[in-house]
Amino acid sequence: MGSSLTCAGVSFCEASDTNLDGQHIEIIHDWPSRHTKIGTKEKVPSEVAYLNEGICWGSNIPSHEKREMWTKLELDNGRVGEAAKIVRELSSAGPRKQPVEIVADFLAQVKVHLIKNLDNKFGPELWRTLSITMVVTVPAVWSDVAKHRTLQAIDKAGFNATQFPQLKTPLLVTTEPEAAAIYTMRTLRGTAQNEQLAVGDGFIVCDMGGGTVDLIAYRVKSLKPTIIEEATVGNGAQCGGSFVDRAFLRWLECRLGTMDFVKVAGCRSEEIPRISLNKKAAKILQDFTLEVKTGFSGTEVGYLVLPNPLSRIDEDEVRGIRDGEITVTA
Repeated sequence: MGSSLTCAGVSFCEASDTNLDGQHIEIIHDWPSRHTKIGTKEKVPSEVAYLNEGICWGSNIPSHEKREMWTKLELDNGRVGEAAKIVRELSSAGPRKQPVEIVADFLAQVKVHLIKNLDNKFGPELWRTLSITMVVTVPAVWSDVAKHRTLQAIDKAGFNATQFPQLKTPLLVTTEPEAAAIYTMRTLRGTAQNEQLAVGDGFIVCDMGGGTVDLIAYRVKSLKPTIIEEATVGNGAQCGGSFVDRAFLRWLECRLGTMDFVKVAGCRSEEIPRISLNKKAAKILQDFTLEVKTGFSGTEVGYLVLPNPLSRIDEDEVRGIRDGEITVTA
């Protein structure tokens, strides 16, 4: 189970046979979503909203609702940069739960969805009789305090013997880049690259997420079994996919002009809150994320439908608008 700053992912596999290379890893794709386009992704947004009707989470949160986000950084007192701005926005809206409680509330929803997948895959009775080893990934730079708080949240969420009767304890904790490195080495098996891999070889893992990018170098210590060790001290910073989204909004204001942009977003781009968007801004940002940013390789031109009243613009060559669509060049 991995919960990054902006998204979380869960996978599972049977490890009953001795052929580790033959393991089939099931990745959960069917996350609940208000948007059909993102209902089959490998990750779910690590966000939770406390609404009058109850907890709403992930891609089910309406765009205009205030949501808790980037809470994971608060487990390690990481209130700097963009994270600090998010905390300020949330705090100004009223009293908040403690970060451990917020993360636990989100993970409790993830747990319910995981159990549904296990019920469908193995049957509700069978999997509860199987011995389960749970592995949790954390950032490479996570402090001992942050690891402790993470495990507290996981236990509060119900990832314990009450919900998983045969769960082995303590839970295994590994770093996100180590997990990525081991996965990468697994995928190389049987390829020409794998034949060239030798003990002592080094390689770099660059983990580019929504809110942070981490960079670390590893050295191959052993191939059978696969063991790696750090060759350098990991480093990272707050940057990533969500910063591209903010840059898109700034670009959109520049392209449309402030007057028309405010008709869409309700305010200037630098004034748009991080914890909620109005419906028009949320829609065009969602379209940008799913239709332009996702899978972009450097050459594609994107076209985004503008919301009313800008959708009525037939032709504006200077601003790259035709038939109510704005062009996003490569």
